[in-house]
Amino acid sequence: MQYERYHIPTTPAPPRHNVIGKFTVIRDKDLCRSCGRCIKACVYSVHEREAHDDRAMAESVSYLCRNCFRCMQTCPTHALTMTMNPEYSALGNDYWEPHRFYAISYEAENGRIPVYGAGYRGPFGGKWFDGMWTDMSEIVRPTRDGIHGRECISTSVDIGRRPSFLEFDGSGQIVTAPTKILELQLPIVFDMPPDHQMTSHTISIISKSATLLGTLCVVPIEDSLGIPAAERPHVVPLVKGHIDEVGVGALSSANMIEIVMDDLFDDLLKQTREINPGALIAARLPLRQGTLEDIVSLCKSKVDAAHICADDKGMTQGDSDKRHLRYALKEVHCGLVDRSMRDEISLIVSGGIAAAEHVPKAILLGADVVAISKAAMIALECRLCEPCTSPKKCPVELQQADHGWAVQRIVNVVGAWRDQLLEVMGAMGIREVRRLRGELGRAMFMEDLEKEIFAPLFEEGPE
Repeated sequence: MQYERYHIPTTPAPPRHNVIGKFTVIRDKDLCRSCGRCIKACVYSVHEREAHDDRAMAESVSYLCRNCFRCMQTCPTHALTMTMNPEYSALGNDYWEPHRFYAISYEAENGRIPVYGAGYRGPFGGKWFDGMWTDMSEIVRPTRDGIHGRECISTSVDIGRRPSFLEFDGSGQIVTAPTKILELQLPIVFDMPPDHQMTSHTISIISKSATLLGTLCVVPIEDSLGIPAAERPHVVPLVKGHIDEVGVGALSSANMIEIVMDDLFDDLLKQTREINPGALIAARLPLRQGTLEDIVSLCKSKVDAAHICADDKGMTQGDSDKRHLRYALKEVHCGLVDRSMRDEISLIVSGGIAAAEHVPKAILLGADVVAISKAAMIALECRLCEPCTSPKKCPVELQQADHGWAVQRIVNVVGAWRDQLLEVMGAMGIREVRRLRGELGRAMFMEDLEKEIFAPLFEEGPE
């Protein structure tokens, strides 16, 4: 068998619409002499001449601006001014912040993580994932294997149950029943698009992207049969409610099936195993206060994976006391470890995965695989201006996007996120992403550091 190294084919995919940048560069045409000094001063190609007239300056490409002010300082007539873009500030919410949109847009266009040369001048720590850091101790030894060490880092993961121990008979023959394992080349799968974007066009884009990347995508069972046969091995049908004859056809050829964990779960689990005994079974359940107990019961039912769904901000669902993945996921992982059940089930986590660095952080907290949805939609220029009242009113006409262009944009984002994962693992000295799972000792948490560093300073001494 010929060895083939896993590779994600990234190709530039320019945006269809104007990118909403942080700054707006305004040129006063009455003052501008068209001298071109701003062109030479700007290394980001914000300023260019008109394509049809070399004597005139074109409109500034504001979204490329990095706010270095070099063009403004160079302009002899002070014809350039810069302001904050109000459209940029209005994007998203307190979790899906404007800079998330810009980063994902850049990744979708170029297949690379954006680099900001001016340095980071924001707060040292923040909420949610921003209060967690990864151990970069190995980055001080670049001569060990340099950039070529990335070729020796594996990002492949396994989904499925693994026995806690092996049993042998008196003759030394193994008697432990083998378990089914599904190997993916990267720990990223696609979850269903939001309901208002769940169209045949969007589903076909996601399924094609999953096929090219060699990963999986979750699709409602009623929509999975419309997917081309070549892509169906990468489709995970989602079962909820009654399974009809059409559903039987969709389940019979699936490598993995996901079932919503509700009152009908036990019956659906039995039916699904009868229809396709060779498929892996995943249970879809919300992240909430009792999630650990739910997963323990799934282990006893020999379910292969649990798909834990946080809300769009990575918070628990249905609980009055909202908690982020950073705390809730760690508790689930550690609870399974304490019960010696961690390897009996794989954990797939979705909700709140909004940036490349969230992937290794979620894995450090105990996830085997992360599932993304909104990030893929942002790659297609979605502005999350929900609720979408009608696809016809979409400002970026997402449903009219060219299929090949859309697939490449999503592939580019995943390629950039995998590169970031490789960089993080290389800096940590970890050569296999399976080893990264649950390695809490290789992570630092802001609240722990504050307690360790500042608490002794403010403790009251003996009276």
